[in-house]
Amino acid sequence: MKPTSAAFFEELGRHGHEPLLERVTSTVRFDIGDEASVDHRLLRIDRGDVTVTSEDIPGDCTVIVDAALFDEIIGGRT
Repeated sequence: MKPTSAAFFEELGRHGHEPLLERVTSTVRFDIGDEASVDHRLLRIDRGDVTVTSEDIPGDCTVIVDAALFDEIIGGRT
């Protein structure tokens, strides 16, 4: 995963508790990569508590995205 993507998930994981998500319990798995490799990030939301891990397990939803496109999205360019 490129440093931009890694920084995004590190910052997301540092938030800890998000009051706006206190009614949400869910997992979202991100598969980010290219033809050569895929990096997994699992975003867990448990009644507002937000954590991010690199576990390679199923989520309630899976987002599969090319690494370059993901960097464009989190950078606000796409």
